[in-house]
Amino acid sequence: VGAGINEVVSILGPGAAGKGLELTANPAAGPQRLAHADLLRLRQILINIVGNAIKFTERGGVHISVEHTSANTDTLAVCITDTGPGMPGDHCLRIF
Repeated sequence: VGAGINEVVSILGPGAAGKGLELTANPAAGPQRLAHADLLRLRQILINIVGNAIKFTERGGVHISVEHTSANTDTLAVCITDTGPGMPGDHCLRIF
C-alpha cells in the first residue's frame, strides 16, 4: 500500500508544486503487514481524490496518511486532508 501511495505522490506531486502546494504522505505506522487490496484500484481512487484536493486547494497543501485501524486488525484507514475551502455538508450527503 505504501508503494502505491508513494506512486500517487510521484504522479501528482509536480502538479501540486506547480500550484505552490505541498503534497506529502506518511506510510502506515508500526510494523508493515501484508495488505490484501486491489492496488490498481486503490491507486486510481487516490489519484482521483488527491487530484481533486489539489485542484480545489489554493494554498497550503494536501496530505495522505495511512494508519492501522487497530492493533488487532489488518484494516487500514487512508485519509486525505487539505487546506482547501472544504465542501458544504449537503454536498457530502449527495456525494457519499
